[in-house]
Amino acid sequence: MQNESQTAKICALSRSYHVKKSSIKIFSDPLAGDLCNDCANLSKCVKRFVHDENYQNFEELLDKLVSPITLSRAAYTEKRLLNFKYQHPLIQYVICGAGLDTFAFRNVQKNIEIFEVDHPLTQQSKQEKVRQLNWQTPKNLHWVSVDFQTEHVSERLLKQGFSKEVPTFVSILGVSYYLSFAELSQTVQDIRKVLSPESEIVLDYPDRLFFKKQGSSRECILRNLTCDLGEKMNSGFSPQEIQHLFLTNGFITQEHLSQKEIDQRFFSNTPFLKAFEHIHFLSASTI
Repeated sequence: MQNESQTAKICALSRSYHVKKSSIKIFSDPLAGDLCNDCANLSKCVKRFVHDENYQNFEELLDKLVSPITLSRAAYTEKRLLNFKYQHPLIQYVICGAGLDTFAFRNVQKNIEIFEVDHPLTQQSKQEKVRQLNWQTPKNLHWVSVDFQTEHVSERLLKQGFSKEVPTFVSILGVSYYLSFAELSQTVQDIRKVLSPESEIVLDYPDRLFFKKQGSSRECILRNLTCDLGEKMNSGFSPQEIQHLFLTNGFITQEHLSQKEIDQRFFSNTPFLKAFEHIHFLSASTI
């Protein structure tokens, strides 16, 4: 990665547009818009896609390509996080690939130590935006800079005050798309080493058929968009190998959602939003 993440920006734009314009709320993030006000390069690329793919406007592109994934995975994760928090007096929340996530600034609970894990360039850019907005960085927020492809997340977490003794909730959202199976396996194995019993992890991932869709399919257009933004999606994984990956690393699956289940849970009342056919959500707990 040569610059700050552009996909982080478009995900934040999706959340901002949704909270401002949608009457039916899938996920509410009123702070997202404040973090994505510098989007000149992104806008230029997206405008071309709006034209080339015959979308009516930028909002339709968000509804078709970005929001179905961004909104549902955020809603799913934060609901499970809330349930997890109620089970423990003190928890840690590790956000892998945090991007422009705003949970740390929306959160009012003091019994959560939050660790935002991301590439140094994306994290530096976010910290500068926070300073420009005059937001006060919460005392329970820990910045953890890491390159998932070359560094160990566990080592970086421990250096920033992470405890192996505290129940921990981990989210890995929007990350697996850009990793090989070996890199994803290493990340899961590495994180597992520092998790206490009664911890939980949530992951979204594309399956192998996601990368076989071509032409005018949403999958192909989304792949092309992220590639043009400088972040090429890498590979997909079968549900069986993902479940086996977590089992062999000391996790037991709690939920494993398919497109149909995601649609039923989040989009049953929103005809303009539809889950991607080959995107899955998994939640698993330490054994």
